[in-house]
Formats: sequence, structure tokens, C-alpha cells
Amino acid sequence: MAPSAAASLSSALLLFLLPALASAADDCKVAADGVTFDLSPLKGSSSVTDSKSTPPTVKIMTWTINPCGPIEWPKEVKEDDVCPKGSYVCGIELSHYSNDKDKSKDQIDRIIPIASDTKLNPSYTRLKSSTAEADANKEGVRVELHGGVYPPDKDQGKEQKAVVEFICDKDKTGLEGQERYGKVIDGAKSLRYLSYEGGVLKLEWRTKQACEQQASGGGDGGSHWGFFPWFIIIMFLLVAAYLIFGSWLNYNRYDARGWDLLPHGDTLRDIPYLVKDFARKVLHTVNGGGRRAGYSAV
Repeated sequence: MAPSAAASLSSALLLFLLPALASAADDCKVAADGVTFDLSPLKGSSSVTDSKSTPPTVKIMTWTINPCGPIEWPKEVKEDDVCPKGSYVCGIELSHYSNDKDKSKDQIDRIIPIASDTKLNPSYTRLKSSTAEADANKEGVRVELHGGVYPPDKDQGKEQKAVVEFICDKDKTGLEGQERYGKVIDGAKSLRYLSYEGGVLKLEWRTKQACEQQASGGGDGGSHWGFFPWFIIIMFLLVAAYLIFGSWLNYNRYDARGWDLLPHGDTLRDIPYLVKDFARKVLHTVNGGGRRAGYSAV
């Protein structure tokens, strides 16, 4: 294969694969009862607080969650002041002296890792399919995440669990009240704390991403195409337009016929041979043709 042809083929393959890889990297989809909910717009750390007056202090519990991966804490935060790396859901309780402006007296009382990638074991329930009376007339998906243990430094630590109900709300992105890209998004908070009892944290998250018309894979709301199918269609149309316009120019300018009508006709004619040569080299490598002498499998 000529170097220029190989370079052209490699470039074409990269252009073809990069959008797919980027799409996969941002993938944050959960499937329940044949319906796929795309939660990727909620990617990142979101928090909700619950406070209780305990004079002379106020106990402030901050629950932080990233539904698409481990929480990424700000660089200035000390590792000892947050949940371990790999945590998807974390609770941090702070004692704040409400009558004292000196924040140096504030202290962290508890750090509760609720869900972690060590034993996440996620489970998903489509609310429309749930038989529970409390789920009647609800649309969305319930997500359960595991893996946390509290207290972590004792043999009798209790396993933790997060139960997050993503509720359909067509008027909410799901990021209202959260800080993204250095600013707080306007609107009443979409993420709401419900309870924490017996090692089970319950949260409610209102977002249009939980509406089934936003979801793919069937269900009452139908489906929508992702980025990759649209990319293929657009590329096909662009190539078709290029070939048609180029052929028209060659016909009118040079009175071309047959293969000569096509722009870069010589290259197009060589494509089958280039592909065949490339496939032959791949098969040769797979079959051991590129193995070094003296090497033996262990």
C-alpha cells in the first residue's frame, strides 16, 4: 500500500471513529423495562443540603451525587474532608456556629460514603411499570446505588444505599439551583432531599431527562436518535452532494464520461484494491505472520 494511500485511509478511519468514541465517553444511560433514559446532561456533581438547629450550632448535612460517575471534588478540598475516591454519592455533616462569624470554628462531624464504584451494583425501575401504590401516576426511573459502608473504620459498619427517583418534569433541565461552569443555574432546585434512615438515602430529582418522550428504546414516549446516526446521515449526504456536484462539473467542463465523471476517479477505482490489501495485512498479522522468531506463549 502506498504511504499516501495508507495515510488517507487512516485519516478517514479516524474521522469516522472519533465521533463514536466521544459519544461513548459521554454516555450515561439507564435502561428499565425497555425504556432507556439519557441522564448524561446531569453529569457532574450536584448537591442538596438539610439543616437542623442544635444550639449553639447548626448541623448542616450536604448530600452530593454524580449520577454518571465518581464525584470530582475541587482541588482545594482536602482528601480527609470528603468521601473516598470512587464515591458516587456522599454525605458530609458540618457543625456551624450560627452566632459566630468566625468560620474557623466550624467542624466536620460525619463523612458518609453512600455509594461507591467498589460495589455500585446499580438497579433501575421504570416508575410506570412499578406496582407500588406510591408510584401511581409517576413517570420516570428509580435508580438504586450501593457500595458505601458507614462507619468505614469499624467492623460493624453498615452498608449504605442511595435511592434516587428521577421524576419527569418537562420544565426542568435538572440542573436548576446547581453550580455549573462557575455560575448557579436559575430556578427552584431540581434535586431534593427526602430522607436518610437506616443507611438508606432517598433523593428526588425532577428533570425532563426522566420523561419518556426524551427516552429511547420504546415505551409510551417513543424514541429519539443519538448523535452517531445523525453523523452518518449527514456524512452520507455531504459525500453524495460532493460526488454529484463534482460529476456535473467534470461533464460540463471536460465532457467526461464513465469513471472520469467522478472527482478523484482514479482514487475511487483503487479503493477496493486498497481495502483488499489492508485486509490481507490484518489477517497476516492475526495469523501470526508478524510474530518475532523465538517467541513462545506462556
